[in-house]
This record gives sequence, structure tokens and C-alpha cells, in this order.
Amino acid sequence: MNKTNTDCSVEMLNEIYQAASMGVDGSELLINKTEDCDFSDILHEYWNRYNDIKKEAASLLSQKGEVPKGARSGEKAGLWMGVQMNTLKDKTSSHMAEMLIQGCTMGIIKSEKHKKAYQHADQACYRLEDKFLALQKQQIEDMKKFLS
Repeated sequence: MNKTNTDCSVEMLNEIYQAASMGVDGSELLINKTEDCDFSDILHEYWNRYNDIKKEAASLLSQKGEVPKGARSGEKAGLWMGVQMNTLKDKTSSHMAEMLIQGCTMGIIKSEKHKKAYQHADQACYRLEDKFLALQKQQIEDMKKFLS
């Protein structure tokens, strides 16, 4: 059964919404862990940028008469547990930057797969996915500055 343009668009927007939610949550978790003011500042910037994408996805879903589906509880728990375990012994900005680079890399892979899976989604969805991809790529570049 072929999915309609609307079905693809709604699914794609929900995926973006959920991924951006994870970006917001991950940024917040690390903001609360870091003692590096410069690192905290950039995490706040990315928290805002992920939140903007989340809001934009919610707005586009609302225009389609849909309510965004939040991140899956298992993914949120996994994020929380991963941050707790990975920062137990090493709370340096270098280590947290490495964690974010790995997370963004996984996010980029998912975003590229979404673009292929939801080929019939409307252009607004593709523009938002591209914006989300660009954000993740920029975050990787910004995090490289903290590696030591």
C-alpha cells in the first residue's frame, strides 16, 4: 500500500519532532553536568535551536490537523541512562563533546534515511529536515573545538 503525501509528511514531521525533542533533552542533561561556562553557553544555544525545530515541526503538524507524537519513553530513558553512565567518571567538556558528536552522527544517518523513506512528503517537511540536518552538522563542527 502506497502512503499518501499527507501520511508521509505527518510521519516525517513526527520523526523530526521526536529527534529535536531528544536534542533538547540531551542538551539540557549536559547543561546540568558541565562546569565549563563556554561549553554551557553553546549547549544553551543548541537547546534553543533544537527547540525551534521542535516548535516548527509541531506547527506544521498542527496545520495538517495532527498533534505531535513525543519521543518514545524507551529512547528518553536510554538517553538519560547513557548520559548518566557516560559522565559518571568523565564530566569534561571534551568527553561530552565527543558524546554529542556521536549522537549527532547517528541523527544525521537517521535524517538521511527519513529523506529517502518519506519521498512523497511535502516540500515544507524536506526543508525542515534539511534545516535539522544542517543544525546537527554545525553542532559537530562546534563540538570539535572542545575536543582535547
